[in-house]
Amino acid sequence: MGFTVMTISNRLKSAYSHAGSGMGIVLDLESSDKATFSMSGEDFACTYKVNGNKLALDCTPKGEKLDFTIHDDGSLTGPGLVGILKKGK
Repeated sequence: MGFTVMTISNRLKSAYSHAGSGMGIVLDLESSDKATFSMSGEDFACTYKVNGNKLALDCTPKGEKLDFTIHDDGSLTGPGLVGILKKGK
């Protein structure tokens, strides 16, 4: 089971962005379950965990906890205004 989670985490490692929101939303997933979530020019240091097709992002204490759905095409869907984030090239 740990191997599957690690494989999915490695596959997700990248920068994701939301085009057209006007809010400049970027999620940068790094190795070691570390991430940076940027929204409207503000950066939040975060950690993340992957469980199946769910990604739980924890940006506390400065930010919030957000849950994302991982899609087969590699995109992520987040709550509310975050919307769909697509993997950068």
